[in-house]
Amino acid sequence: SPLPAIDLGPYDNVGLLTMEMEDLFSVGFSFGMLWEANDWLTLGFSYKSESVSDLEGDYSMEYTSNFVKTMKGLQEGGLDAILPLLDGGRVNATDVEKGTVKTEYIVPQTVSFGASLQVMPDLKVNLDAKWIEYSRWDELTFSFSQNNDFLTLASVINTLAGLDYADPDEMRIPRKYEDTWSWAIGAEYQWNDNIVLRAGYEPRSSAIPEDRTDLLFPIGDADLFTAGFGWRYDNLTQVEAAIGYMHSNTKTDACESVNANSCREGDVVYNPYFATPFENEVNAYLVALSIDRKF
Repeated sequence: SPLPAIDLGPYDNVGLLTMEMEDLFSVGFSFGMLWEANDWLTLGFSYKSESVSDLEGDYSMEYTSNFVKTMKGLQEGGLDAILPLLDGGRVNATDVEKGTVKTEYIVPQTVSFGASLQVMPDLKVNLDAKWIEYSRWDELTFSFSQNNDFLTLASVINTLAGLDYADPDEMRIPRKYEDTWSWAIGAEYQWNDNIVLRAGYEPRSSAIPEDRTDLLFPIGDADLFTAGFGWRYDNLTQVEAAIGYMHSNTKTDACESVNANSCREGDVVYNPYFATPFENEVNAYLVALSIDRKF
């Protein structure tokens, strides 16, 4: 089906969407078990429930002059009168649209298993396996308090292209992530009565399928390296410190990702790198310090 003649291309900036949302109360729970099988083997299990936050707040959509000009052209030509027939609506053709917005944010449930082996009097090896239900991140949906010109136009284009990512007052961003299993190994060496040294490695599996790479969640398969120590200062004070380094790199060919550089005509809601290859690299440096003092 032919799309409406509009003066916008796939690489044109149409505006800036700003959203500020919060949820002051979200419920979740966790529990764990630890079993000391004998003097050299300890087994553990932990579960963290899914938690759901119903975020609400304000939004502002500031359009570019070219987009506003295009919307005014639709008005003046009378074309916006037929947009409601194509799952759209009448356009406002204003520079800024403001209102309220809401969405649901899910922190997926996690299941972890662990084993600690005392392989030598001063050396302990820890093994962990973790499952995370990332498939709950199936789609991001944002519901607005009013129709927005961009979503009105996107809804019409989606209808003509056989897609369903937008309504005039709702934006849907499919993700289609997958559940993951990952494992980790660590070692703990008792240097003396007061100091313990630690090191670990975790090759993290990506929740993002190869045909769904994107930059909303920019971490693909990753390697995490950690090191740290524990220091018992006295009978009442314990100091724990750790550093970590994580590296991830993804390379996506043109038209390979449905989520980010699709070549499908009409995919206009969130497709920032239309038909363009892109590469992403993440380097994260982590530092943790805690002091435990008994009173």
